[in-house]
Amino acid sequence: MRSQRQTEIKEMNMTTQLINEATYNAFITIPVDVRTAEMQEQIEAYEAHHNLNVDAEEHAPEASVEPAVAPEEVVDTNTQPVSQDAANDESEAPEWTVEAVEQDAELAEQMKLSLNVLDDQLSIADQRYKHFLALAAKATCLVKWTGPFILDVRVGESVINENNQDKHAFAKHVANTLGLLSFNHLLAESLLNKEIKEYQVKNKYVTICSVPLQAKRDSAVAKYDEAKKGCQFVVHTQAMKYEHNDDLNIAKLENIFNSEEIKESYKETSTPILRVRLTQQEWVEKHEERLVELVAQFNTQHKAIAPKVKAETFKAWSGILVLALLWDKAIYADMVKLMNEHVGVQGLEVKVKLACALSVVVPEYQAFVQRFNAEEHITTVVLKNLLKGLGLKDHELTEGFTKLGLQLGKNLGGFGLSTLTNKIVENVDYQDTDVQKYLNNLRSKLVPEVAKAA
Repeated sequence: MRSQRQTEIKEMNMTTQLINEATYNAFITIPVDVRTAEMQEQIEAYEAHHNLNVDAEEHAPEASVEPAVAPEEVVDTNTQPVSQDAANDESEAPEWTVEAVEQDAELAEQMKLSLNVLDDQLSIADQRYKHFLALAAKATCLVKWTGPFILDVRVGESVINENNQDKHAFAKHVANTLGLLSFNHLLAESLLNKEIKEYQVKNKYVTICSVPLQAKRDSAVAKYDEAKKGCQFVVHTQAMKYEHNDDLNIAKLENIFNSEEIKESYKETSTPILRVRLTQQEWVEKHEERLVELVAQFNTQHKAIAPKVKAETFKAWSGILVLALLWDKAIYADMVKLMNEHVGVQGLEVKVKLACALSVVVPEYQAFVQRFNAEEHITTVVLKNLLKGLGLKDHELTEGFTKLGLQLGKNLGGFGLSTLTNKIVENVDYQDTDVQKYLNNLRSKLVPEVAKAA
């Protein structure tokens, strides 16, 4: 029977146009029961031509997909020809500029496909953020060379009605849409748990799309230390927590949607998604050598492009920047600007960041106590809670207050508001563009009414 089946497939192979390896890899990830007859024929013809297993039922639906099919040693980020010293020293950088990079018409057409999906699924207010999300999703295909990134998005809770019983429905819709535009994804309800880790072990560079409804659990999983980890999209309905050493985070987005209406969600087998995934995998495979070179070249230009962005964060952004430059130079300029807006103030001194945060908190708290004719004083506990609400971390508070000459350990009862105001005046230069960016980021974390008042 097996020999007869092989003969049938070889005969079919003569009349069926062979697909390429990237298309084959994409097709075999689709469960057998949802493949079209044409897909199955093309899979079997490819396998017969290459003397692979011809029994379709033996395909594992959970087969691992990688963003490109290059040999591992070629794309190991630890063996790239650019040293860390070179990445941080402009004098060692080769003669290369972004202006010399030619745009790629094929990629531009692919980006239109991604934008069409976003238009169908989400209503995004700012065109820059639509481009950013499309690029971030596609950049997951370059994670072998750029390393992973984390992108946070905050949305509102969905209205509960007879058609929807899940207040996190829109958050899940956003997470799923971003995941579908990547090369392979897992939709999860935690930032990390045993299920996620096991999936990462089996699926190299898979994109994790999290709606954090469950606690993060770092359970032990065999061979997890060998897992090739991909990027992560995290969609929140609550205030986003700011993690210590968050260098892989490329942005924390809020209020970017015109509406949070849930449109009919696409699936992995939806034609627009198959088209996006197949074309992008073929393109990455075709241009692998150029992409590896561009990523390396971008890292040599870190200080010239974004001197105040940390090296690790710039590397996390590099896939987006490479794709944007190959797509359209105006869009590339927008992405550089967005990067600097979101992570370009990492170079500010801790005491300046703290003073900026105080400049947001103190006037609001002062207005509050004055309404009640109360003492203009704030306790340490209340002050720390308010500052943490703006995203400052414990170590930043301790170091920042010390450098302002206001050690927390010696002021357990709190501070007079006039004392804090003096520190604001001494340390906040409102004419500094980086300070302005940081203040805008802080104010964006306030609820709308408070932000307007500030």
